[in-house]
Amino acid sequence: FKELDRGFDFYAPQTMTDPNGRQLLVGWLGLPGVDCATDEFGWAHCLTIPREISIQNGKLHQKPVSELSLLRGKKNTVEMELENEAVIAENFSARTYELQVTFSNLSGSSVGLSFRMGEKEVTNFYYDRIAKKLVFDRSQSGETATAEFGTLRKCDFSEEELEIRLFMDESSVEIFVNDGLEVFTARLYSQVDHNQIQFYAKGHAAVTAVQWEIN
Repeated sequence: FKELDRGFDFYAPQTMTDPNGRQLLVGWLGLPGVDCATDEFGWAHCLTIPREISIQNGKLHQKPVSELSLLRGKKNTVEMELENEAVIAENFSARTYELQVTFSNLSGSSVGLSFRMGEKEVTNFYYDRIAKKLVFDRSQSGETATAEFGTLRKCDFSEEELEIRLFMDESSVEIFVNDGLEVFTARLYSQVDHNQIQFYAKGHAAVTAVQWEIN
């Protein structure tokens, strides 16, 4: 048994074969039988972005369909060397975006990023190299209706590099790791002015990141 998605809000996936022979998957981005932070506004949940699924070296991979690159708007980039520090990417300020990040030349105990960050709230995603785990932490992410189910999600992970492709919509995030080897999906109800992105390392990491704004 292996979970298709390691995050908080993923349910009832459906697959289909498109005219080009790609096997595509779409899931329900939400959970049944629980309250939703948007209930008072008369709606709840949405669908995931379409994912192309494949088997590579005996493992299932899920990648965002290539057509999503057509949504890319303004592009910003950053490169940095981290040494036991956390650095905010000052030019990454979009509310909704696609983000691609590579952490390489790793040493030390952990590397990761904080997003939807501001004075009062933050969401964290990181690689714990000691425990060999990917960790998604939304304990400080803002409003939630499902805190009783926990605020951390983890899975085993042991790779030389950490590559992240992250899609941030207004109230949802989908995180694809190392070419879709692992995926984390969640709803986030953060304050509208909490949009900073920060990269950090406990140890050393070379970071290359690109953010495309999506309107």
